[in-house]
Amino acid sequence: QSLEREGRPCTISEKMLDRFQTTGLPKVWDALGIGYARFSDEGSNHRSLDQQLLNVLTKAQREGVFVPWEYVCADAAVSGTIACRRGYTVAKMLLEQSNALGIAWFIVDDLSRLSRSTIESLRTGELATDMSVRLVGAIDGFDSSNPQATLLLPISSSYHAAFIQDLRAKVKRGMDDAFRRGENIQPPGFGYRMVTVKDAAGNDVYTQKDKDKLEKRAEIDPEAAAWIVRGGEMIAYEGKGPIEVARLFNEQNVGDRKTWADENVRKLYRRERLVGIEVFRKTRQVRDRRTGKIRTEKIKPKNWLRRESPHLRILSDELAEAVKRRLDRAAASFGRAATDEAKRKQRVDVYPRVLIRPVCGGC
Repeated sequence: QSLEREGRPCTISEKMLDRFQTTGLPKVWDALGIGYARFSDEGSNHRSLDQQLLNVLTKAQREGVFVPWEYVCADAAVSGTIACRRGYTVAKMLLEQSNALGIAWFIVDDLSRLSRSTIESLRTGELATDMSVRLVGAIDGFDSSNPQATLLLPISSSYHAAFIQDLRAKVKRGMDDAFRRGENIQPPGFGYRMVTVKDAAGNDVYTQKDKDKLEKRAEIDPEAAAWIVRGGEMIAYEGKGPIEVARLFNEQNVGDRKTWADENVRKLYRRERLVGIEVFRKTRQVRDRRTGKIRTEKIKPKNWLRRESPHLRILSDELAEAVKRRLDRAAASFGRAATDEAKRKQRVDVYPRVLIRPVCGGC
C-alpha cells in the first residue's frame, strides 16, 4: 500500500530495512540483486506479483545473480504514476546503499513496473548509474549496461507515461458517454437505493459487459426521502439550522448512522439530484507525483455534465429554493466566505428562533 494512503510521509527509516546476512553462507552467486514488482489497482490480477517475481528470478538465475528475500520489494494496488510507494522507496534505499551491501543488479519485470513517470524513471536510472548498478528489465530487454541505454530509457519511460495519459483519456471519455446515456456511474447517495432492472416480462436484466452481473438503477428510497423532506422543512420554514437537523437525524438513526453533523447536512441539501437533476464532473482530483497526496479542484459550472432525472426528484422547487436561501444567508453571515460587512450581522437575523447554537464549528 502507498505511504500516502497510510497517512505517513514518503520516507522510511534505515532501521526498517532488512539486510541479507552472508556470514557463514557458501557464496554460490556472482552478484547480489534487488527485485521489484508492482500492480496498479485492486481490479488487477493479484497473482501478477508472483508472475513478475518469477520473471525476475528467472532472469537473475540466467545471469548468475542471487536475489535474497530481504531484497525483494513490491507494491500491491499502487499506481506507478507516483513515486511515494513503500516497496519502491525501500528498493531505492537499497540502491543507494548498494556499494556497502554488495548489490550489483536491480531487476524489474519491465520498466513500466518501475514507474509510469518519465522523470522518476530517469532519476532512478541515474541513481543506478551513479551506484554502478545494472538496471535490467526481465522481459523488455532493457539493460543499463547497453551503450544505447541512455537513449532507450527516456524513450521507453515516455512511452509508458503516454500510455497512462491515453488510458485516462479513454476512461474519462467512456464515463462521460455512459453518463450521457443515463447509466449510473457513481453511488446515488443518501435518499436513494439501487434496484435490479427488470424487462417487460419481469425478468432480471444482466449487463452487456458481464453476463453474470445484474444491471441496476437508482430509485428514491421512500424512508430516507421522507427524512430529507422533513429536514428541509425544518430549515426553510421553522427557523432551524443544519445542526438541529443533524441532531434529529442522529436521534432517529437516519440512514443507519449517528454521525450526522452540520457540514453533512449542508452538503446533503446542495445536491442537485434532490430536484431531479444529475451533475457529473463538478470536481477533479490531482495527485502529487512525488508525495502521492491528492487535492480536489473545483471545475467551472459551465464545464459540468448535466442530465434531467425527474424520477429522482425528492424536493419541490419551492422547498429546495427556500432551503438554499436560508443556507446561503447563514453562509454569507457566518461562513468562511462572509464579508466584513456581513460578519456584523446578528445570528438572530438568520435563525430567529434559536437562542444558542452549541456547536460553532471552530473547535
